[in-house]
Amino acid sequence: MRIDAVLFDVFGTLCDIRRKRHPFLALAKRTSSPRSVIEMAMTRDISGEDIGRRFDVSSGEVRRFTAELHDELASIDLFTDADAALRTLSASGVKIGLVSNLAKQYAEPALDQLPIRPDVCIWSFECGWLKPDARIFALACNSLETKPENVLMVGDSLLADYRGARSFGMQAVLVDRQNTAPEDCISVQSLGSILSIVNDSSS
Repeated sequence: MRIDAVLFDVFGTLCDIRRKRHPFLALAKRTSSPRSVIEMAMTRDISGEDIGRRFDVSSGEVRRFTAELHDELASIDLFTDADAALRTLSASGVKIGLVSNLAKQYAEPALDQLPIRPDVCIWSFECGWLKPDARIFALACNSLETKPENVLMVGDSLLADYRGARSFGMQAVLVDRQNTAPEDCISVQSLGSILSIVNDSSS
């Protein structure tokens, strides 16, 4: 089936964090409701200070969060196979979008690493939904003005990216750099392979 647009997950797919500090997780563990804090961080525009005030976290822990977050953001880097894949897809006229579950603080640093500007960015912290919720995929397809069956979702999460997109009627590919994907899913070890999948869809 023809592919008119490609949606990418961001972290683990296009970008890597070289110095993983997990600041939101560490801060959440200092609260009475860690799971709620993590979900809140990814579905709202909220800061560490906001979390600290709402969940009575000490100022020292909030300062540690801020330092670890700054260190983690500074270590964001583009995977080596992402640059050429994005440039080639963009030059070919394929629409490119991002669909990512992440806290607001990570969005701009990730975008700064990309060699192109995506046509759409669907962030969980803006829309309030987390993959694999069908609504986030519907928003992406509507924003691209493209039918789900003509959109390819590329990501490294079997549940959130691959199965979530397929359940919504989209095409999907799992990025599996460690070659551990289940046999029943379509996977690639390098983003360079996405180019041939897109090209084959139009032949």
